[in-house]
Parts: sequence; structure tokens; C-alpha cells
Amino acid sequence: MYNYLGDIIDKLGEPLWWDSEAAIPRYCKFHPDKLNNVYAKEAVLLLTECQNCGHRFKISEDFDMMDEIGGRKPLSKQIKEGHMMGYTDPPNTHCCDVGPTMTSNVVEILEFWIKVQGYVWMRFPSLEVKFGE
Repeated sequence: MYNYLGDIIDKLGEPLWWDSEAAIPRYCKFHPDKLNNVYAKEAVLLLTECQNCGHRFKISEDFDMMDEIGGRKPLSKQIKEGHMMGYTDPPNTHCCDVGPTMTSNVVEILEFWIKVQGYVWMRFPSLEVKFGE
């Protein structure tokens, strides 16, 4: 479960997206360069929803070398193999009483990015898919 960051949200309003590293609200247009994880090799902007109340969130997710060492498949491979990506707890916005303690449902991959040539991000719309349809 993530901390409630009402001090930020109350001052700035609903964020455009959330950084998955610690469910930090972000108020700029999404781009992988804005991720907290500077070592990310793949990045997605997901549309997720609270399992309990259905409140929707745009949340980043990334894949880096440590994920690879740990045996996690790259996000691109997971999608190509048809596996629905799982996501942890939603950001704690007090959307409902139990939602912040439950795993989120991934609804759609809104943006998919891969770092090419070591430092340039390239978007791959072919990996942007909806789930459950």
C-alpha cells in the first residue's frame, strides 16, 4: 500500500499520471525521460483501475537491468506472448476504503517505449493494447 499524498494532490489537483516507483503524482505530459528510474530500458503508460471501485489511474511501469537479472521478462516480451501485465496497489487517493490495499487491474497500455541506442526513447504503438476485449 502506498502513502496518501494528499498534501500534493490537494494543492495541485488530479495528476496527469503516476510514477510507479512510489506512486508519485506527475503533472507533466508522460515521457520515459520523466520516470524516477533513470536505468529503465522499457517504459509503459498504463491505464489501470481499482479492483474495488473501478477508479481509473494512468500509471507508469518500467523494466531495467535489475529486473532482467532477477529473471523478469521484458515488458515487450510479456505483451508479445499475450500475458496480461499485472500491477501492484493503485495510488492511494482514498478512492475507496479498501482499494489502496488491492492489486490494480490493467485495462490498457496507452504508450509503450523502448530505449534504443542506449539513450534514445522510441515509441512502439504496435505494443499498445487493450485487455479484456
